[in-house]
Amino acid sequence: MKTTRRSTHRAASIGYRRLTQAGLAALATLGVAGGMAAGASPASAASTAGQGAVSAAAASATVMPQGVFKGRGSDDLFYSNGKGQFEKLTFDAWKRIGYPTPTVLANSSVIFGKYAFSSNIYQLIQFGPNTYSVSPVSLNHWINAGAPTPRVLQYIPGARIEKYPTSPELYFYEPNETRFKLTPQMWAQTGYQQYTTLSNVGFQRLTWNDNVAYMSSVSAGKGNVIDFKQWADYGAPTPQQVKRFPGDSFYRYQNSDTVYYTGPTVNRTVTFNEWIAAGAPTPALRNSPGPTTSDLSKHAVVDLSDQKVYAYTGGKLINTFTVTTGNAQHPTRIGTFKVWHKTTSQTMTGGSKEDGTYYSVPNVQWVSYFDGDIAFHAAYWRTEFGGDPSVVGSHGCINMRTADAKWMYDFAGYGTKVVVQQ
Repeated sequence: MKTTRRSTHRAASIGYRRLTQAGLAALATLGVAGGMAAGASPASAASTAGQGAVSAAAASATVMPQGVFKGRGSDDLFYSNGKGQFEKLTFDAWKRIGYPTPTVLANSSVIFGKYAFSSNIYQLIQFGPNTYSVSPVSLNHWINAGAPTPRVLQYIPGARIEKYPTSPELYFYEPNETRFKLTPQMWAQTGYQQYTTLSNVGFQRLTWNDNVAYMSSVSAGKGNVIDFKQWADYGAPTPQQVKRFPGDSFYRYQNSDTVYYTGPTVNRTVTFNEWIAAGAPTPALRNSPGPTTSDLSKHAVVDLSDQKVYAYTGGKLINTFTVTTGNAQHPTRIGTFKVWHKTTSQTMTGGSKEDGTYYSVPNVQWVSYFDGDIAFHAAYWRTEFGGDPSVVGSHGCINMRTADAKWMYDFAGYGTKVVVQQ
């Protein structure tokens, strides 16, 4: 399957290529069209590579002489030092050495090649026994070169195969970073090129929750929830299922049986079934924050009609904010509540993947919960607030400008009364 490369790891530069011994052996089979047959074993691939190494040794005397050379069908100029090394010349570099007339490379020195499973064509120019220039070929370049039939190769210098330690899939990257999720047949067509397992990064999800996280440090439990599009951009790797993340926490407050979980993919209360699925860990006991005398003297009013929040201390209005409340499908519930949980930042998720309503929003700041999972919080994705909530409303929370949400977070302590009225 061909996918678009997501730039999270090193990008291969196209140009100077000094081959490893394995790459040299694979390239020695350039004259074999079609690559390996589907179903060929890795053992037979290793045998073929071994035979190719003999041919490579025989070709060790192939060194481009010193001078300036021009590839077929393009204006690219190369300087060879006569010792198997080269430099692609810019116009200024060509000018500095006196505009020498380039020698057009012989067909025997230029290979147009591609992989069996890809439409991309590359020009390979050999400057030494294990040194090649590799360039992607445009349509005009190919036509100007005489529309040569490209050879089907098992290996092109600069290609690589990577694997996430948390997923079984292999991802193949051409020199121009075009990515493919390899099937067994495609891997065979690369001569079972060796892959590199990436270090300490990958994709994981809890056994009891569907949120998928890209883990920037698997060992430290550091990562962020990604949405379906982001997951697809990575190549849709199968996430590893885990009961817990390193450094996560199940906890409860004194005098309460409600269990909370905080981790890379979830930050909320958990149900009994979720707790059991996680292995029934003993929740850490935290001291209940409890309301202060100052908090009890404060209250906030959310007015759904005018999309305002009014903050009071001792019955005196001290601040007013324009906000966005719940939409028609997810209305903000009318009633009297108390702030029961606060966090400076979290990933918010909801909806359903089945009906296309799923969402995952990272780094939501200054969150003050007052009615279950309904909270005051910053909504950095909005540029306007107020308006008709039935059209532009939220999923039930009180969306605020970041500065306003921070003010409310500092104002409303645990136990502060919140009145939601029409």
